[in-house]
Amino acid sequence: MHFGLKKIFSIGYLLGAGLTLLWCLYSGAFDPNPLLVPLLVMAAGPLGHRLIAFDDWQVAHHKVRLPRVSLLVLSGMAVILLFADRNSTILLLALLNLGGFVLDTYWASFDRI
Repeated sequence: MHFGLKKIFSIGYLLGAGLTLLWCLYSGAFDPNPLLVPLLVMAAGPLGHRLIAFDDWQVAHHKVRLPRVSLLVLSGMAVILLFADRNSTILLLALLNLGGFVLDTYWASFDRI
């Protein structure tokens, strides 16, 4: 079994998104914060796509990959950027998820679509 750097990154990103999802659920149980919902959407979108492929097409004449999943991730990021504090854990996790999503979609999964 051959594991390249792209495959290792993709697995690491999915594990990180899963940990973010679990952190949102755990943190929301003890300290409800409305910004956990967009972070939950950011983490659950790509994970849900891996479980149930609901976005397998590419926009014609554009190089946009996974437009529905990208809409979930970017709309969650926009809400977090508008309302989160500058030094919050939610903002850090959102930025890490956004960076991981972009790298996983356009670099690590280049061969899959």
